[in-house]
Amino acid sequence: MLRLGGATADRSAAGTVTQADLAALAVLVRRTGWRVLLTADLGHYDPAAAAQEVATAHADLGQALIGVSIGNEPDRFVADGLRPVGYRFDDYVREVRAYRAAIDRIWPRAPLAGPGVSSYPPNLDWVPAFASAVHPALLSAHYYPLSACGPPAPTAVDLLSASRLRAQAALLARMAAIARGAHTPLRIDETNDVACRGEPGVSDTFAAALWAAGFIGQAMSAQLDGVNLHDLPAEPTGYAPLAAASPAALAAGQLTAEPQWYALRLARPLVGERPLPVRVRPGGLDVGVTAALTAGGRVRVLIVDDEAPGAEPLRVRIPLETARSSPVSLVRLSAPSPEATTGVMLTAGPVAGTTVTVPASSAALLTLVPRR
Repeated sequence: MLRLGGATADRSAAGTVTQADLAALAVLVRRTGWRVLLTADLGHYDPAAAAQEVATAHADLGQALIGVSIGNEPDRFVADGLRPVGYRFDDYVREVRAYRAAIDRIWPRAPLAGPGVSSYPPNLDWVPAFASAVHPALLSAHYYPLSACGPPAPTAVDLLSASRLRAQAALLARMAAIARGAHTPLRIDETNDVACRGEPGVSDTFAAALWAAGFIGQAMSAQLDGVNLHDLPAEPTGYAPLAAASPAALAAGQLTAEPQWYALRLARPLVGERPLPVRVRPGGLDVGVTAALTAGGRVRVLIVDDEAPGAEPLRVRIPLETARSSPVSLVRLSAPSPEATTGVMLTAGPVAGTTVTVPASSAALLTLVPRR
């Protein structure tokens, strides 16, 4: 799913989406099969203009347009100078209802998403309130574990710490509870490792890939609708799964795979599968494990070992009856170090024996085919 949003959706003319943009996007979604979540400008209040943009997008994209968000991070509108002091959730809901009425006149029962609240500080109280007041098709919130908006500067050690892993799991569990209570799916439609455009030396390193793989696994285990990694393709030292090395390369459409891209490739086989409960023993390790059952009966296990280089490798035992009767495969994600910006590799092959070793600061996707 491709989300069009971010701060520029509300804050400047740079965020304006033209009819030519939408026509080009339509070509992309036809070729890829992707779906689109569109953010309408609420920062400059104009329901009629937003409705016209949504109508054009719907005409061009058809069923690929699966949702419309009204505004980006509206809980920060006062802090960002988009609304006067005193603007509150109830004011936001009144504006959303006006936008929805204008959109419905052109596209009846258009699927609404929101509220897309900010990550700093976490403002999840708006999400269940939005579900009750608006009854959207999709709930949304943003999440960044670290921030470069002010001191101290984030580090790779901060990003991969065991305490960060636990804090993320608790936040995702809260989001999942909100979704269950509202009977509405919840998507983290904007996320990445470091808020405020990333941090060089963190966001462009293998540490960011390990974080992304683990976070995707955690979100899957929590049974959220999905995550959208925020990409800034013009900034290769920021957070970006794909980025251009220069303005000329960007203009020519020449994108380079950054470390996070390999995390997306590793986790891709888990998308859409049914999460399985996992228990890791002993506890307290800086390790994330996600398991899922495929429609064909295979079991996939994503293992992310965030322990520092030099730590004891993680050993995963495969049940003997499974190993003897079924093909077993393994894909590894590795790099020279967490700080590496190059040398990230995905390697695939069979498993010999009944134990898989996952070195510290690496990840792996194990596929088992149970006995039939």
